[in-house]
Amino acid sequence: MLFIIFLVGGAAVAMYLPQWMGPKEVSVPSLANMDLNDAKSTLSTQGLTIGDKIKMTSDTVPKGKIIQSSPKAGAKVKEGTQVDVYVSSGKQKITFNDYVGRQFSDVVKLLSQEHFKDVKSKEVYDDAAPGTIIAQDPDADKKIIPENTVITFTVSKGLEKFPVKDLTDYTKKALDDYANESGFIIDSSKSKYSDTVKEGLVISQSPAAGTKLTRGSTIKVVLSKGPKELPPKTVKEEVTIPYEPEDTGDTNTDNTDDQSANNDDDSTSSKDDQDTKVKQQVQIFIEDMNHTMSEPVETFDITEDTKKQLEFTIEYKKQATYKIVRDGTVIAEDTVSYPD
Repeated sequence: MLFIIFLVGGAAVAMYLPQWMGPKEVSVPSLANMDLNDAKSTLSTQGLTIGDKIKMTSDTVPKGKIIQSSPKAGAKVKEGTQVDVYVSSGKQKITFNDYVGRQFSDVVKLLSQEHFKDVKSKEVYDDAAPGTIIAQDPDADKKIIPENTVITFTVSKGLEKFPVKDLTDYTKKALDDYANESGFIIDSSKSKYSDTVKEGLVISQSPAAGTKLTRGSTIKVVLSKGPKELPPKTVKEEVTIPYEPEDTGDTNTDNTDDQSANNDDDSTSSKDDQDTKVKQQVQIFIEDMNHTMSEPVETFDITEDTKKQLEFTIEYKKQATYKIVRDGTVIAEDTVSYPD
């Protein structure tokens, strides 16, 4: 009987001793979304400990929180087992590229697939072509999370443009002053005749007033040379120089009766009288393109009224003058204009 009791008791000890002597099985608790401290506390209640801490990205689990464990939640393990945990390092970061020098419109299309929080631009004047990215924020090669990042590009508007003034009637000096003030280059190498615009003033310009140009652009102007000069013209004018000798008072009254007797000799007497007439000296002075009043152009004697044709060479828009002197006395003077 004692032997039987001993035998039964030994069998019971053999059956239950492993459970009494070894660790018991427990379920791994869920550690999702816990931080490490909370996970340690939760595992300790089950007789478990934290093993490796493995970082991994997650679009849903905040940084520092546990994504999952290994063994997984609900798995049966022995007490004392180390449970590895996967801790979120946050959303996955990407390396931001260098977009400087590229067209903003092209880059916007490209980044629309990356789900950035926003893509903004600010425009500034620059010597780069309009629409070109000249700066960016974030900088190139920076690690970023697209969903959390606002991208700002600085985009060129091109060079600043300024309206051109109306340069009509500007002088050369006024053009130089405007060039220094505006930064434009003024090309005044061309000129032409004008009946309406004074010599030296601007007739026309290209581009027209009001056109917007960048500094350093060229404005071409045409300066007036004034009315077109015509060639000199020759003008002739006929004048009559009167013969007017001074009265000598020598009247031969005694020979009155003899005149009738000598009527037959009238022609001969007339010729003799012509030879005995007092000569008057005439000087003609002309002021024109070829002559000055400093000396006469012609000197001659007259004994009767004499016609003379004067010839003048007159420059365009100028006049000629003449003076007739008889026996030292000016008897005529006048002005002759350039003919229309």
